[in-house]
Amino acid sequence: MARRHGWQLPAHSFQVVAITVFFLLSVAFYAFFAPFWGKEIYEYTATGIYSFLALSMSAYTSHVGTELTGTLSATEEPGKFDGINLEEENGEEEALFCTLCNAEVRKFSKHCRSCDKCVDGFDHHCRWLNNCVGRKNYISFVCLMAASLAWLVFECAVGISILVRCFVDRKATENAIVDRLGDGFSRPPFATVVALCTAVSLLATVPLGELFFFHIILIRKVGR
Repeated sequence: MARRHGWQLPAHSFQVVAITVFFLLSVAFYAFFAPFWGKEIYEYTATGIYSFLALSMSAYTSHVGTELTGTLSATEEPGKFDGINLEEENGEEEALFCTLCNAEVRKFSKHCRSCDKCVDGFDHHCRWLNNCVGRKNYISFVCLMAASLAWLVFECAVGISILVRCFVDRKATENAIVDRLGDGFSRPPFATVVALCTAVSLLATVPLGELFFFHIILIRKVGR
């Protein structure tokens, strides 16, 4: 059965990991990062920037996960795609036939075995999003990578600054912990939580950064 969109069950294990990490890092930022970044103005600024980046990621993820297709619908005439005459739009381009979909498809469509359907302008199947990336959502995919990269870098930067403050200004940090988290939380476990979340952000930044700049190079060379 062909997958319609990225949110259709069953979810891929990578997709579950991505959602879980996003949720945990977000909770950690609002609970352990922003409230301990010094003055209130810093806290509000950090919260605002972080919320904007997180909401941008959610919006782009929703668009990248939308339904993609490279086949002609039953109501469309042969040689047309989304009501557009292929020969008029692309000169000599004609509709091709996919034996797996048993339907006419656009010339640059490719059959994705993971989704079991043809996707127009197929680039790759992203297991982290559990959906294909093609002509319809490629720009949103690049924007999602940019927003995610900025989100991770920001969380990592704030985490490092808080870790430094934990050891440079111990008394102020301990007072802030008691004030925000109560007497049951001390500085060592607080620093451990911040260090772990910062490390996760840093580890995720490296491969995502490589993928993002790889696509930027492709766009510059291919002119996608």
